[in-house]
Formats: sequence, C-alpha cells, structure tokens
Amino acid sequence: MTGWLRFESLLDVIDEMNGWISPRLGIRFEVLPETLQLYRRDGQLFAGYLEVQQQLENVQQQLQDERQPR
Repeated sequence: MTGWLRFESLLDVIDEMNGWISPRLGIRFEVLPETLQLYRRDGQLFAGYLEVQQQLENVQQQLQDERQPR
C-alpha cells in the first residue's frame, strides 16, 4: 500500500505505508490484509469507530441514568 506526504504545495509518494510513521503526528500505520491499524505516539492502538461509538453510547446512558429522579 502506498500513500502521499504533503511537502509545501507538492505531494511526495510514500512507497510503503506499512510501518511508516508520520513525521508531524508520530502516528504509525500498519497495513493488514483486512484493515489498516493506526498507532499513537505511545504505541497504543487507536480505538476503532465501533469501539468509540459503544463508549459514547455507554456515557450517554450513564448521564441519562444520573439525571433520572430517585
């Protein structure tokens, strides 16, 4: 998998994205057969969309529960 890196008004080709680390963000890209995984500067995997959505729903439910009279 290839990518692009902006340099001023030009785009440079990134020949191999697997293991590439963004110089600006420090994010590491890992290309797998079925997906692309992104790792933070500290090496932890970014949460996926479904995981973040579930966390949001959990927080919303907790807030709703706290607002109900007891």
